[in-house]
Amino acid sequence: MSARIPGQRQRLQITQPGVYDLNEADYLRDPVAGGSLSATGIKHLIPPNRPAHFQAWKKAGIQKPSESQNFGSGTHTLILGRGAEVVAFPRADGRTKEGKAIKADADAARAEGKIVVSEDELETIKAMKEALWSSPWASTLLHPGAGLPEQTMIWQDPDTGVWCRGLVDYLRKPEIDGRLFLVDYKTADCADPDKWIKKAYDWGYHIQRAQYVAGAYALGLASDIEFIFLIQEKTAPYLVNQIRFDAKGVAIGNYLRHQALTTYAECLAAHGWDNPWPGYTPDLVTAETPGYIAYQHPEVD
Repeated sequence: MSARIPGQRQRLQITQPGVYDLNEADYLRDPVAGGSLSATGIKHLIPPNRPAHFQAWKKAGIQKPSESQNFGSGTHTLILGRGAEVVAFPRADGRTKEGKAIKADADAARAEGKIVVSEDELETIKAMKEALWSSPWASTLLHPGAGLPEQTMIWQDPDTGVWCRGLVDYLRKPEIDGRLFLVDYKTADCADPDKWIKKAYDWGYHIQRAQYVAGAYALGLASDIEFIFLIQEKTAPYLVNQIRFDAKGVAIGNYLRHQALTTYAECLAAHGWDNPWPGYTPDLVTAETPGYIAYQHPEVD
């Protein structure tokens, strides 16, 4: 596991498991000597992806965040009180002289590592923050004295030997009974559990949960660990909900994570980073007709 990951400029060289107080930029650069696997990396390793997809993604390095990701990052920073500086610019027409100047200033701010949002987005974030801290149970869950925001866990998976990492939004101190809460704050269009859970699987949140809980257990942080998604809607009245996966979702996440770590370990041992990782097989595959397509054509046997 000591091969250098191409395309990575590592400012840190962490070689020991533990909980580290890192900024997001250092976390994304992968500070683990020899490289580590994050929840996002795992998502690039599970079907329908192939190992070659993961290798290409890893070599591409840190990608420019989208507008929605900027909004999420800005919300995290102002609500959790930790992260890069958030700056706001008016929405502007890039075809005009004034608009080009605003865009240039915004690009310069991004180059400095700042989170850039529009002025109306910043007002929304402020309203969301007020709504969240007005919620007795949500504010209690994220109470500054109850834990620490943005903590990086780094550990070695006991089954595969793969080094892993995870950035926990809020790592609470163990309760009196020894129970530890890992809190992940997310924004959403709708925080209704029935609607949110359908998208949560598409976004791989069950895999994220599996990765973070595995890390907390591997590091011996507690004997009883609960992972909570704190979901807040992005439109007024900015309602907040706390959601967790059921036993089936937990089991699926754990299974997919283990499969991804096994694939990662096997590919790294067999191919290293300099040789291509496997893609699709050369075999001719017969694709099964989806059930909904067959249903649309009952006249065809």
